[in-house]
Amino acid sequence: MEITRNLKVFLKPILTGTSFIIVVSLLFIAGGIFVEYRQYLQTYQKEQQAELAVVQQNTQKISKKLRELLQLTGKRIEASHGDSNRIQNILNSAPRLYEPYELPKIQSLSYYKVSHPQMMITRLGILPLDQQHLPPALMIEPTPLVSFHEDVIKSKVSVLNYQGIIEGVLEIVIDPADFKAVLGNFQTLLLTVLPSSHYKEPRLLQRTPFVLYAKNLDTFWEFVCLSKSRYAVFFLYSLFLLVILIPCVFYIHLNMKRDFGDIVKKLRINLEKLTLAAEQAHERAALYEQKYKNHRTSYETHRKIQEALNIRQREHILQVQRFLTSIAQTNSQLSPERHRDIMESCLQSTHLLSTGLITKTKFEPIKLHTLLQEIRSLLTEKIYKANITLDCLCSDQLVLYGDSLFTEIILLNVIGKALYRVSRNGKVSIKVTSQGQVICFHLQDQGFPPTHDVEHHMKRLFDFVISEELLQRMCQEAGMRYTSSRTEEGFNVHELLISTFLEESSDSNVISLFS
Repeated sequence: MEITRNLKVFLKPILTGTSFIIVVSLLFIAGGIFVEYRQYLQTYQKEQQAELAVVQQNTQKISKKLRELLQLTGKRIEASHGDSNRIQNILNSAPRLYEPYELPKIQSLSYYKVSHPQMMITRLGILPLDQQHLPPALMIEPTPLVSFHEDVIKSKVSVLNYQGIIEGVLEIVIDPADFKAVLGNFQTLLLTVLPSSHYKEPRLLQRTPFVLYAKNLDTFWEFVCLSKSRYAVFFLYSLFLLVILIPCVFYIHLNMKRDFGDIVKKLRINLEKLTLAAEQAHERAALYEQKYKNHRTSYETHRKIQEALNIRQREHILQVQRFLTSIAQTNSQLSPERHRDIMESCLQSTHLLSTGLITKTKFEPIKLHTLLQEIRSLLTEKIYKANITLDCLCSDQLVLYGDSLFTEIILLNVIGKALYRVSRNGKVSIKVTSQGQVICFHLQDQGFPPTHDVEHHMKRLFDFVISEELLQRMCQEAGMRYTSSRTEEGFNVHELLISTFLEESSDSNVISLFS
């Protein structure tokens, strides 16, 4: 008796809860099916309207391309001056003007030539023109027409000569099935209906330009039958969880919480620490990778400029060697004046080599946009470290004539000094414009004023530094005008005017590359 009473006390809440869950599940399933069916109807209507719009849009697009094909082919036939062989070649090549997916398959493309001599020209051959081959309505149609029939789609246009007299009619015939195939497949629409006794006839949506039907909707009970397995599985799954799994899971949860609660808490703390450490390591790796890329970019550009300087110095060495060789070979034949000129040239070249100077000797077209990009690559590491914003406004069409290495060194000093003057998170603005035969290079920054102390500090960090006085003199001797000033608002303004036309070479155009 005690066991039976305890069993009733134990089973009563379980059976009551199970009955309640069953009733609630059935109500939920009934309501869910009704709501889903309403959503199914609404979705079907929206999709049908969208697909109808797509059908109309595609029909207009294909009709437009057919008209374009007819008009273009008609113009080509008009330009052929009645040459039948040429017209046949035009008809054969016309479908290739569009991709296969852009137009339906053309069943026939024919040209009915009504002027003398009369003939019918197709892609397969040339036939004599008789009343049987003539189009039903032979009239002047200057604009292409597309007509839809139940068994065929035709499009035609009249071909006129220069006097406005009809020469013939160009006609395209397309099978409606091929036209519908290009429109695509749809979920709620039927382009073709097959006869069947098992299903009711679909609803007609439109008759023109071609017949279009709507796919039959599932009735409510058909929808329920299609969804019954899903809701039955849901019902049984819910019942199984509530009756068996939930008490077991609750019991296991209490035991695991009692035995492993502290361990789980420590593991969560450690996991949070490891996650934070992994994020920090990822950020450091991304930072190092960016630093490596910037350093490599600056190094590659620096190496390129250094190689160009080495080549220029080797040219000076070869020049000195040629002069000395000529003196040794023809010493007795040279006049004293010629001998003195050669020795002075050799002394000047050796002086350039000993002091690290280059001359402006080459004259070649220079694209300023490309040159500024190369300078930016050299200064990438500095820009990244100091988080400097470098705005450069220069058209890629600006071209000047001069020594590219000489010009690059000049611009590199002007831009590089500005970058090393500004503080962290600073900004340097560059604007290059063309003013007739002069290119104006304008640079503005809000850094420290240009002083000898700043220049001395830059020489320890930045190669190819030229003193401000030497930079002014070299620009003047090279035909450039370089000015620098400081505004009342605290901006450093530097302007460099460069001629865009060819100049004569000057040996005095030199730049000191190191002290």
